[in-house]
Amino acid sequence: MSGSRGVRWTVVLCGIAVASAAHVARSAADDSGSACITCHAQLDDELLAPVEGWDDDIHNLAGLGCEACHGGDPSAALADDPEASMSEAAGFRPAPDRL
Repeated sequence: MSGSRGVRWTVVLCGIAVASAAHVARSAADDSGSACITCHAQLDDELLAPVEGWDDDIHNLAGLGCEACHGGDPSAALADDPEASMSEAAGFRPAPDRL
């Protein structure tokens, strides 16, 4: 009985590892077309900071893009149009003031 239990745990753990790797790869691929990432990667100082550590960021690893918190339209087509991608009509919410 313990032998089959060990096999089941091995299968479960392998499944979790494969799903996690696929999720991380999908998140990274999804962000490559994000207007947020594309635009902010070309900026300086505090506007560059959100994308500098994005690959290892907890939000990215959880599959959340910038728009999950900040709204707006992250469509790659709007990467050169910050007024459209960060418009009120697109639901954009700026970062909150830090205390």
